[in-house]
Amino acid sequence: MNDIEDVKTQALFNETGICAYLIGVGLTNIRKVHFMQKAHFGSAFFELTIGIERLCKIILIKRYQKNNSDAFPTNEYIRKFSHEICSLIHEVVKNNKTEFIEKDNIADAIICFLSEFAKKTRYYNLDSITGTLPKEKDPLVMWNKIAEEIIKRHYKDKKFSLTENKMIELMQENVSFLYHDLNGNLIDNARNFFLCKQNG
Repeated sequence: MNDIEDVKTQALFNETGICAYLIGVGLTNIRKVHFMQKAHFGSAFFELTIGIERLCKIILIKRYQKNNSDAFPTNEYIRKFSHEICSLIHEVVKNNKTEFIEKDNIADAIICFLSEFAKKTRYYNLDSITGTLPKEKDPLVMWNKIAEEIIKRHYKDKKFSLTENKMIELMQENVSFLYHDLNGNLIDNARNFFLCKQNG
């Protein structure tokens, strides 16, 4: 192996570490998200899209090496996939069995969402300020539709206890609420606030 190949191999190791970090932080942030701290959503989406895109490209580089006597591909080979996370994932899993890709509607919706975010909606707020964008393209609204499907599949509705109900009634009379859920609907009372909070 000559010097340039050593440098490339080292870069591959470094890139793998970056991917692992970005995906790990993205998953941590997605677990923290809720309607009161919307910044976690943006952070999670950015980290996951960048981490997944780069991981897919590493896998494609390794596959290319396997099929081409350990040679590295050209820059054009990787750049042709752009930020198309959906295409990248389908290219990676091509000819491989998978439990989820194209077999689970939630997994497919998440992949499509991340692909859309990477290509078009990551600057939704800035684009909304400087132009006119449809509300349904807001990443938070798009993600909330997926989250609602996840909740339907996995979440058991929590009933408020007698004490919690009394507390909510007390807060209803003495506390002002002014929040918006992920669809932009106003939350201006204690009961809706806590219902929304327990669902993320």
